[in-house]
Amino acid sequence: MTEKLETIVEHIRDYYRQLAAHYQGLAVGNGQSERVVLVLGHVKDHALKRAAILDEQLKKQPDYPDFLATWLKEKPHEPNSTLRLDSADPTANTTEYNMDDLTESVTKQLNKIVTIYRHLAELSHPESLQEFFGDLAQNEEAESKRLINGMQEFATL
Repeated sequence: MTEKLETIVEHIRDYYRQLAAHYQGLAVGNGQSERVVLVLGHVKDHALKRAAILDEQLKKQPDYPDFLATWLKEKPHEPNSTLRLDSADPTANTTEYNMDDLTESVTKQLNKIVTIYRHLAELSHPESLQEFFGDLAQNEEAESKRLINGMQEFATL
């Protein structure tokens, strides 16, 4: 059971886009406070930016086509895969978000991506792939923390 790195990266890109669409949909839904709507827009923009950054980082790889053609021994769409991404909202049963719900939801979803990058770093060979995904994990974690901290600060205003 194997999967091309290109397919896994596409799943990650799609996940970012799904998150952006999800938060955009919540922002236009009924019952959201103005504060929550502003944060939802910011989170949507963050997800789209992260997808673009992933593409930029991939294109900086000197052997970009070969890089994406690398095969890994795991399929992300299988139920038990540590590479599985699911954009299901943990608070989907609510019609109105508060800042704590939103922060929890965003944290869980972005942590999934960090975990996947770390796992890809462990699965990948050669060392250049390990470094690439390790760097992505560190960068994603730092950006996620920055976003969450900003959300928490905004909630206290």
